[in-house]
Amino acid sequence: NMTSKALEAEKHLKAAQQASKSGFLRKPDWDTAASEYEKAANLYQHLNQLEDAQKAWQLTAETHTKAGNLFFAGRATEAIARIHSDKKNLDEAVAALKRAGELYFQDGKVERQAELYVKASKLLTSQNPSQAIDLLSSALAIYVEEGKWYLCQDTFRSLTALCIKQERWQDAVANIRRSFPGFKDLEQPHNHHKAYLEIVVIQLYSGDFVAATKTFEEASAVGAFAMSDEAAAASSLLQAMDGRDPEALATCTQKQIFTFLTTEVARLVKKLKVVAPIHSDPSKPSTATTGVRDDPMAPTADLNELNELNLT
Repeated sequence: NMTSKALEAEKHLKAAQQASKSGFLRKPDWDTAASEYEKAANLYQHLNQLEDAQKAWQLTAETHTKAGNLFFAGRATEAIARIHSDKKNLDEAVAALKRAGELYFQDGKVERQAELYVKASKLLTSQNPSQAIDLLSSALAIYVEEGKWYLCQDTFRSLTALCIKQERWQDAVANIRRSFPGFKDLEQPHNHHKAYLEIVVIQLYSGDFVAATKTFEEASAVGAFAMSDEAAAASSLLQAMDGRDPEALATCTQKQIFTFLTTEVARLVKKLKVVAPIHSDPSKPSTATTGVRDDPMAPTADLNELNELNLT
């Protein structure tokens, strides 16, 4: 029953304190102490006495660290993070996950540290997106450093999505570019092509037509991109935007290929709009286009530019 479990937990705490003492010719037995604290922590957790459980896990982590069992100290610190998370103390939960990650790092388990950064970022996605972005970047830095490309593709996608939601367009593009060496490493040219198309979409959506064109030119010089469906889609997007042709854009964005992109990028495709069309209703010629585009002999410079030149 509950009472006997609470008594049992106290008994383990006393045994842990006993083992932690040093005396005449006797060193503390940190291994035993850590094991006893852990038993107490599990019992308190079972009894849903979360404050007591948290204190016991904290002591477990400290004694495991003294015993040099960094992996187990990390696990105990993760247990503290779970308690904070259940109590919706998100900042404390994130701090505990980072501490656990540091312990795993010291124990040489860097991938586990990266996993905890990703876990921490999920807690903060809506509450503190910029910190969530930093945590995902730190996780990716670890995976990239270790060359563990096969482990981090989802994390790259999550970070791109988060940057797009925050309208951090250049960060989104930089993040996609960071994933390029992974496509080579994993021999995934199709994903590389897809990534280039995603960058073109993000740059067009953020209003940087020049950058989108440069990306397309760079991609076309790489491998088999020029022959890919992604290249065709990027090309027709750029043509529709350059020609300010809403109908061509509407036709282009219906292509199935865009549905294969990261969800957030696919949403941007649907929201793309051309700048006001140059050829508006032919029955009402607008002063801006008359004679400039339609008369092949007319100067091709923009009217505004011509006006500026005439001012001198």
